[in-house]
Amino acid sequence: IREKKNVKPEVGWSQLRHRFAPGFEDILDVGVNMGWYDPKVLLEALTFRWVFIPWLQSDLDSYCHRVNNTAKRHDRNKILPNGVPAHMFQFPEDYVALDFKVGFFCALTLFETCTYAPQDHDVFQLVPADFNLIITQIYTDAGQPTVDRQSYWDVYLTLLCRLEIHLLGGPVDIEAQWGFTMQDKVNGADELELLQGLEELRGGESAAGQYYRGGVNNGDG
Repeated sequence: IREKKNVKPEVGWSQLRHRFAPGFEDILDVGVNMGWYDPKVLLEALTFRWVFIPWLQSDLDSYCHRVNNTAKRHDRNKILPNGVPAHMFQFPEDYVALDFKVGFFCALTLFETCTYAPQDHDVFQLVPADFNLIITQIYTDAGQPTVDRQSYWDVYLTLLCRLEIHLLGGPVDIEAQWGFTMQDKVNGADELELLQGLEELRGGESAAGQYYRGGVNNGDG
């Protein structure tokens, strides 16, 4: 990247992969190698998602905040402004820079979001709603232990053990009730069927009959 002078997003992604990701991958390997987590086991997969994904998102948010609010070391060979990235982005005039941001109204994307990606659809839920109620109550009964790098697998195993006692052998058939969450993995399908109530993308054609003529996605935008 240093030789090719790659764009900043690529630089940021590379730094994230080298600085942030390896530590998390090592933590996850512990559970897999110890036999605590098998992604093919439904109850383990749901518990893993419920515990791991919010923790990972929280750490990613912290990483993003730290990077965006920390001034980079000044490179005297460049004429670009130097300072705290978030502040430069918000107040470019303070750094004698031009503002090239393109603003838009959120309402412009509201129709597409509601049509093609309704936020209340199951695909956007971390786990099924009824499972979330059960594991949230179990987590509360366990004292709401903090999830961090040292405690992650302990919290996971505690919740998994209590879930097994609560669910397995009980009135709830977990495969029948929540097995759909792993259907694409079990069947090995590469494509998903169109969700009920949604529409296919217009293939570049706008509602007014206009077409996208660019080269992205073979001209489909």
